[in-house]
Amino acid sequence: MRVWLLKNIKRVLRKLKRESHIVRKIFAFILSLAITIYLHQVKKKTDDSRHIFQECWQFLLKDKFFIFLFPLVENPFQLNYREMILLQLVKKMQHAGIPYFPKIMPVELELLHKLIQPAVSALVVSVHNGLALTTRVISDLGRSVTTISSDPYITSTFIRSGIKCPINVIKNDRYCLAFLRKAISNADVICCDVDFYDSNGRYVYVSPALFEYSARFNIPLYFAKYEVMDDGCVSLSLKESIPSVKADNNIESFIKFVNSSPDSTRELSINNFIRY
Repeated sequence: MRVWLLKNIKRVLRKLKRESHIVRKIFAFILSLAITIYLHQVKKKTDDSRHIFQECWQFLLKDKFFIFLFPLVENPFQLNYREMILLQLVKKMQHAGIPYFPKIMPVELELLHKLIQPAVSALVVSVHNGLALTTRVISDLGRSVTTISSDPYITSTFIRSGIKCPINVIKNDRYCLAFLRKAISNADVICCDVDFYDSNGRYVYVSPALFEYSARFNIPLYFAKYEVMDDGCVSLSLKESIPSVKADNNIESFIKFVNSSPDSTRELSINNFIRY
């Protein structure tokens, strides 16, 4: 009897899990469709991409319907409301043929200039947000950038982010750290999102691989995070890590740094079983 009961409970839980995933996809579709409809209404009034963005942005930022939908939609990257709206709006504008890219404002300019020194390689780690803004900022400043990714649509992410320079992409597999050595010997800046998904598709784990690589080979390590402001602009914050032989110390500092913004509440933890 107990065995039968356990089997049936597990079956019901699996069904609920599948249905919950489907429901979140449905709400995500509704959110996406509603943004598209409003965008096309605004587009009829003007062709100015900045004006279109600002009018849509201010409406979406305060609309109670969208705010209500937000907690119900699929959100694998654990984005906050402004991050989600920015990503969706940029996607929809570009799909509609409206040229617009997020405006980025670096906060720590001195640290950024230190990071982009010629002939010096560095690792810059961040978390996924659907864009490649760190890569854009650094490549726009003239540095050669390498990233590690298994995303087959990474080129679309580069285009969406407004990246104009060629980016070296290393496939995320067991051999990628070997290819990474060549990029570092070429003094590339390595920009990489280091969070990974769990069995539910949520990005909750942080891989220690690049943190360990930095500690082992004494490569400068920087943390990067973004905050979407009330006007839709994105502020870039950087932090230089403290050299440490223990990668876990820097991973914990990185997680605290990512969640130091008032609106950021990502559930992140170290996963020592994830290796590139």
